[in-house]
Amino acid sequence: MTPPTFSIIIPSHNRPQMLRRVVTSALAQTDPDFEIWVIDDASEPPAAQAIPDLLTDARVQVHRQEPNGGAAVARNTGASLARGEVLVFVDDDDEITPDYLAGVRAVFDSSPPRVGWVGGSIRHLRDTAHGVETVRDEHWAENLAGPGRAHEKLMATPTTRFCFSGLAVKRVAFEAVDGFDTAYRCSEDREFLMRLSGKSDVAPLHAVGVLVHHHDGPKLNRYSKKMAESYRRIVETHYTQISQNPQALMAFAYKTAWLHYQVGENKTARRFAKMALKSRPISGRTWTLIASYEIGRTHGSEIHTGISTWVKTLKRSLGRELARGAKS
Repeated sequence: MTPPTFSIIIPSHNRPQMLRRVVTSALAQTDPDFEIWVIDDASEPPAAQAIPDLLTDARVQVHRQEPNGGAAVARNTGASLARGEVLVFVDDDDEITPDYLAGVRAVFDSSPPRVGWVGGSIRHLRDTAHGVETVRDEHWAENLAGPGRAHEKLMATPTTRFCFSGLAVKRVAFEAVDGFDTAYRCSEDREFLMRLSGKSDVAPLHAVGVLVHHHDGPKLNRYSKKMAESYRRIVETHYTQISQNPQALMAFAYKTAWLHYQVGENKTARRFAKMALKSRPISGRTWTLIASYEIGRTHGSEIHTGISTWVKTLKRSLGRELARGAKS
């Protein structure tokens, strides 16, 4: 049997209703040259029970893995099972529009060989008790397109925006960076793109192709220990390159410090705060303003007050060394 061009890979864990929605959207593609792999990451009940009627379509396959391994493991598993030359990763709580694969094919066909991935423009939706509300459209890949531009931006700051759901990656580009690092239980997509962008460029699909649903269902807490650990790994793994740019090291170190502070790991928080100050010494007030921007581009009084308090606490705990760095 001739392999399909596209393999749609959908990791899923305990979201049966959302899984049905995303698989239905994938089956509605106008370009029929695809297969679908649902990677059931130890869901209870098993994911296959949520879509028994959809499994009658031979293009839909479910692979169950146990125990729960997380998104990085699930995506690597999907890539190993897939037969397509383009891997399309879609989150189980989102959707892709009917012309998405056709649009991705057109972008790849018209792009230079170094383009190894295509990012679809996204429409943010809010799931409410009264239905689905459109929030806004975002053309994130346009900001990263161009020779070396994605790598430059992803390595410069931890707040570079992207949407991994719907990302289409050539198999050769995926294999060139050995897929996802399974040591990450979150932020594995950012770390993957930091490596991928060093080997290949992204091209944007200007039309909206991915519907991103914001909902109250299961999701990772933004201040979890897993998140803090992931950013620690990112800084340590990519330190050689990040540290070549003091502004970049400051941004990554600040965010890592803040995340560890939020989960009560103050010793690690202080270590990365010192790293940030040594890379680019600045005043405490400027530190607060930059941290507010870099940590989440949030300007609300709550996060600003929280960071201000944190700065004062750290300055006291680090003593004269930190004070000298902040004033220099």
